[in-house]
Amino acid sequence: MDKTYYALLEVAETASQKQIKSAHRNLAHEYHPDKLPEELRNRRLGKDAVETWLLIQNAYEVLSDPQKRAAYDRKLRELRGSKAEPIVSDPPPRPAPVKTYPEPSLRTPAKSPGGGGSSNFGNTTAVGSGIAVLLFVVLIMIGVGILQQGGRQQQPESPQFHLPPVQTPTEESASARLEAIAYSHSKSTWANTYPTHSHGYPDVYGLGFYNDLGWGAGLAWKGSYAIGNHEINLTIKDLRLPEGIEKEMITSWRQERFWDDVAVGYYVELRGATFEDFTLSRSVLFFHTFAGDKPPAIIEKTLPLLPIKLTPQTLVPEDGEWIGASGRNGDESKKVFRIRREGNTIEGAALEFVQGTKVRCTIHGWILDGKVTLFERPQDSAFGVSLVATEVQPRKLKGYWKSGSYQGVWHLTWQKELQGSLDDLPVTPP
Repeated sequence: MDKTYYALLEVAETASQKQIKSAHRNLAHEYHPDKLPEELRNRRLGKDAVETWLLIQNAYEVLSDPQKRAAYDRKLRELRGSKAEPIVSDPPPRPAPVKTYPEPSLRTPAKSPGGGGSSNFGNTTAVGSGIAVLLFVVLIMIGVGILQQGGRQQQPESPQFHLPPVQTPTEESASARLEAIAYSHSKSTWANTYPTHSHGYPDVYGLGFYNDLGWGAGLAWKGSYAIGNHEINLTIKDLRLPEGIEKEMITSWRQERFWDDVAVGYYVELRGATFEDFTLSRSVLFFHTFAGDKPPAIIEKTLPLLPIKLTPQTLVPEDGEWIGASGRNGDESKKVFRIRREGNTIEGAALEFVQGTKVRCTIHGWILDGKVTLFERPQDSAFGVSLVATEVQPRKLKGYWKSGSYQGVWHLTWQKELQGSLDDLPVTPP
C-alpha cells in the first residue's frame, strides 16, 4: 500500500522545514539499520530496515527541498483530483488491524430415501432455525459494515496514488575549493606563510616570499580545475616568474636563494569525495621551477579521488560533545568537538586550546566504511586540517591528521549529549 511522503515522515502536509527535519531525525533513531536490534528488523512498513530507511530518505530528500516539495505537492493535487478532500493538518493515525471472518457456507440437505416431498429440507422446525441463523449472520455483517464505515469516517485514510519513484543517489556529488600555494625548497618556506599580498584563485598574482616589510617578488598564473567523483584535474596556465623590477627586488633584498628551487601548486579542499588517504584537504605541489626558467604554457596534474558512498553504516559516532587532543612530536593541544550526524554526514563546531589561546573552528565530514573523515577549519582561515579516524566506535574516535606538510595523531571520547546549539562550546579547557 502506497503512502504519501508526509505520511512516511509522520508529519502534516503543512509542516514547516524545522518540523520535517525533526521528524526525519526521530525516525532515524527508530528505523536506521544501525539503531534496530536484530529481532526488530521487520516492523511497521513490512520491509527490512534498509528498505524502510531508504523510503524515509526518499521522502526527506523531496520534502526538505522547497522546489522538489512544491513539485511533489502539485502532483498530489493532480492525482487527488479537483474534488479531493481538504488536506488534513495531521497525518492519519496508524489503523488497527481489521479481523476478517469466513462467510458461512449454506449446504442443501440430501433427499430422504423415501422420496417424499416434505422430507426434502427436513421438518419445518429445522427450516425455521436455518432461516433464523441466516438472518442473524446477515444482521451481524451489516452491523460490522456500519462500524467499519464509522471508523473510516473518524480516521480518514490518506488517498492512495502512484508517483514516479525518486532516485536516491548512491554517491555524494564532489566539489572543491582551491588556494594557490608555493614552496621554496631551498629555504624550506611556504609562500603563503606571509600573506602580505593577495594570491587567490583563479587569477593568481603576488605569490612570493617576503620579508617583514612586505616587499619582494611574486609569481602569477591563471588557474582552473575540473572535478568528478573519481578524479580532479588541476591546471596552471601562463606561469610567470619574477621579472623586471621584481627581479631587481630579489637581488636588493638578497632573496636569490628563495628562488633557487620553487614548487607551485594548489591547496585543495574537497566535499563529497576524499583523496586516496581518506583526507579532505591536501597541499598539491606539482611543478618545480628555478630562477631563469621559462615554464611551459600549460601545467597539469590529475589526482585520483574516492567517492563518498551514500550507504547505511554500522559504525557511527554518536551525536554529542566530545573531548580529546591532537598532537605532533610529543606536543598535544586539547580540543572539544560538538557534532551532529544526519545520514552519512557530520556537521559541528570545535574549540582548540593551543598554547593558551582558544581557536574556534567549524567541522564537517562523512562516515565511510569503517572510517570517519573530518575537516576542521579555524575561524577566519583559508586553510584547514584533515582528520581521519581509523578506529571508530560509537563513543570513541582515534586516527591521524594532516595539514600541509605536517601530520600527527588525534583522539576524541564522547562525554555527553547535545544541549543547546552546536556552537555552545565551553570557555575553559576540559
